[in-house]
Amino acid sequence: MRRVARWLLACAFACVALVGGSWSGDAFAGAAAAASPVRQRPAYGGAIPGGEIPIGDALEVNGQPMQLSIFYTADPPTDVIRFYALAFQARGVLPVLSGGPGLAAVSVLDPKTGLQHFVSAIPQPGAQTLVLVGVTNPRRPPRFTRGAQEAGFPVPIENRAFLGYRAADAATESETAQFISSLPPADVLAFYRSALAAQGWEERGGESTPALAVFGREGAALSVAVQALGPEAGAAVFVNRTSGRLP
Repeated sequence: MRRVARWLLACAFACVALVGGSWSGDAFAGAAAAASPVRQRPAYGGAIPGGEIPIGDALEVNGQPMQLSIFYTADPPTDVIRFYALAFQARGVLPVLSGGPGLAAVSVLDPKTGLQHFVSAIPQPGAQTLVLVGVTNPRRPPRFTRGAQEAGFPVPIENRAFLGYRAADAATESETAQFISSLPPADVLAFYRSALAAQGWEERGGESTPALAVFGREGAALSVAVQALGPEAGAAVFVNRTSGRLP
C-alpha cells in the first residue's frame, strides 16, 4: 500500500492537472456542511471490496492542499467515467470529460460551493482500473516549477520545455519533472549516472532497464525514465525524486 501511495504522490498532479484537485483545512471554508467534500460525490458500486481508500487529507501539490482517495474496480476506465459524468449531470452540474489510451477523467464545478470535483481512471495490469477521486478549490492556482535551475536534482543543460511540480504529505515529499533533451536516451542516462553518483546516489541495478535508471540513498529514491523521440531527435525525460518515510 505504501508503494501505491508513493506512486500516487508522484503522479497526483500529473493526473489532477487535467481536472483539478485539492482540499485541506480552510481551503474549503464556507463550503457545504459535509465533513468530507469527497463524500459528496456518488459512490461507485463496482469498487473492489475495500472501497475507497484515503491517501491523505494533508496532501499538498504545488502549494495546493489536496484530499485524494483511490479505489480499484474491474470495470474499464470509460465505464467508470461515464457513471460519474451521468451522476454529476443528474445533480444539475455540467461534467467536463477528457481522456486517452492511458487516462480517462471527468471534472465538475459545483456553483453552490465553488468546489471542483474530479475523478480520474487509469488502466492497470490484470484488467483492473485504478480510480483517483478528489476535490479542489479552483481559487487557489497551482505553483509550477518552470525553470530547470529550480529543480532539486541535476538537469542536463541540453533541455527545453521543462515543467516541474512538487507534492508533499505528512510523511513523504516528491518532486517530478518532465522535459525534452537533444541528447539521445543513452546519453541522458549516462549524465544522471555520473551527476547523481557525485551526490552520493547509488544506482539500483536490479530495478533499472535500458529506458529507466533507479537510484537510492538514505531516505530517498530517484528514477529517470527516457523515451526516444526518433532518430537524432533526442529524448523525452521524466524524473521523479521521493524522500521521507520510504519502505
